[in-house]
Parts: sequence; structure tokens; C-alpha cells
Amino acid sequence: MSGVNIRAFEPKDTHQILELFVHVFGVRQAESFWRWQYESNVAGPGCITVAEVENRIVGQVALRRNRINFLGENLDAVQSCDTMIDPAYRGTSLFVDIIKKSTNLAADMGISAVFGFPNRLAYPALMRFGGRFHIATLKCYVYRLGYRKFIGKYLDQAVRSLVGLRNLGSFSVRKKMMRDPIRIDVQTSIPEDVDALIEESRRYQILSIWKNSDYLEWRYVRHPLYRYEFHALKVRGRLEAVAVCRDCRDKVEICEFIHKTRHLRQSVLFLKKIIRYYTFRCAETIEFKGWDDGFFDYIFKAAGFSGFPCTSLVFVGRAFSPVRLEKMWTNPLNWTVVMGDADFI
Repeated sequence: MSGVNIRAFEPKDTHQILELFVHVFGVRQAESFWRWQYESNVAGPGCITVAEVENRIVGQVALRRNRINFLGENLDAVQSCDTMIDPAYRGTSLFVDIIKKSTNLAADMGISAVFGFPNRLAYPALMRFGGRFHIATLKCYVYRLGYRKFIGKYLDQAVRSLVGLRNLGSFSVRKKMMRDPIRIDVQTSIPEDVDALIEESRRYQILSIWKNSDYLEWRYVRHPLYRYEFHALKVRGRLEAVAVCRDCRDKVEICEFIHKTRHLRQSVLFLKKIIRYYTFRCAETIEFKGWDDGFFDYIFKAAGFSGFPCTSLVFVGRAFSPVRLEKMWTNPLNWTVVMGDADFI
């Protein structure tokens, strides 16, 4: 498109980018959140491409630095986060041009892959002109705790009491079936020995977001806007599973669920305990959104969650290198993805 300069981000662009966000989305993005994503990211600085007309930023494609696990190998990657075009330039070739430029810049940097969770406006252009592949539509699992919006406060408390008694009975039976003593802690800091747990869990994964204690510290503990709780399952004193939850008041989002060996009975018991923990909070539902080869589907349904496709939450991506990664990238059964991997929870 003539008259438009598409180039790499420079630090002086930050203020204009934040103003463009207001102009496009109608809300102001906190500068602390922007800097957390693209400057203080544990994986490295972001890969941001801007479109400029007469020294004014009119478009942006922001790729957050990330890393992916490919059969135990730690590969450099980027994640599409904030893609926006000034409304005055919609319907022109600018959107296509900036997506192509951004994708080429990422490939030239030696990035192994780009992925993301695009909205319905960005999805078509990313698929057609960004070379992305639709890998999976995430599944949503919901457990209803209460009905306050429908039946009022006092009846809701009675319902929650019944739900709590039912869950207590189910939890007690399942706990007695476990031969080993278990303990479940809730804390706002990262549990000890989490690196060993995650390393062991990678044995069951082909492709996933690379995680370790540094990543969890940055992603959840140092998040500038939200607060999260870490639920830790210990068996005979050893850490066996971790779940990261965010209480959004009307609902609780399970952002991460990691079990060292994908033990089914332990995982269902762990979920039952999480349900008990949040039963008398304000939340009306507990939700988990994710995708894998079947482990998530079994344990959440066994714990009483209902499951259905989350059609608004799609996972797309493109691999650049190595060749073996490209061949395995688009098979959805190779992937383990959770809600915490997205940039909006």
C-alpha cells in the first residue's frame, strides 16, 4: 500500500501503540500489562511490527516471545497477541501487508514457529495471508456451583450446601480408594519441586508451550493485573500435580492443569478438591478450556464437568523449522494446550 511505512517497532512507538489500542478497541490497555508482555517477558523481548503514515502509527502486529516444547526440545517461538488496524484503513491492503511483513520478520529472526488464538476478525487474514494452520478448537469444561443469578442469594446458598455435601461424599470415597496419603495445598507462590514435575510431564507431550518455574513466575506471580492461586497435590510428600486458578468472581478459570504422570484417579480426586475449595465463593461456575489427546476430556467429565467445543477459542500456528517440526505441527493430537497459554486470562 503506497504511503505506508511498515517497519520493526522502536521504543518511541509505545505511546502511539497504546493510543491506537484505545482507538481500535474502545478501552485503554494498561502500560504495565504491555511492558509485562513485550519487555519483561522471561522468554525475551517481543517481535512487534508497526505500520506508519506520516509519522503516525496506524497498524500493529505484536508477537509475544514464547517457547515451545517439541519432544523435550526447547524451541524459540512467538505468539500473536495484539493485531490492530486504524478503522480508517480497514478494507485496504494494509492488514494483509503488515501480517506478511510480521511473519517474514519472525522467520528471518530464526524463530521456529508462530502461534496464537485469533479473534474472528483476525482469523481469516492470518489463515489466508499469514500461512497459519487451524490446529484445534479448544474444548470448554464447565462445573456449575450455583444459580444466584436465577434463584437469588438465599436459595443459591441452599443449593451450594447440597452441592458441597455431594462433593464431600464423592471426595471422601475417592480419597479412601487411594492407598497413599495425599495432601492438597493452596498458595499464591509457586510450589517447590515444580520443575521436576513439569519435566516429567513432558514425557507425555509431543508439542506444548515450554514451561518451568521461571515461566510460571512471570506468567502468574508477576502478572500486573490479575492474581492466581496455585493448587498443589502431594502424595507421600511428593508433588504430583499442580493447577493454577484465577477467581474472576462470577467464575473460576482453571488456567493450568499439570499432572506428573497423568494418573487418572489422582487427577479426578484433585479436581474434586478444587471444586470443594471454590463451592462457597461467589463464582457460579468453574471452567477449564484446553485441548490434548484425551486426558483432559476424561478427567474433567469424570469429575462432573460438562464439555463442549469452545467455538470462539481456536488455536492456530505455523512452523518454520526444523523440517520435522513442520511435519508434526498441524496434527491436533500432537498438541497439549490450555487456557493459560492464551494472552487474555
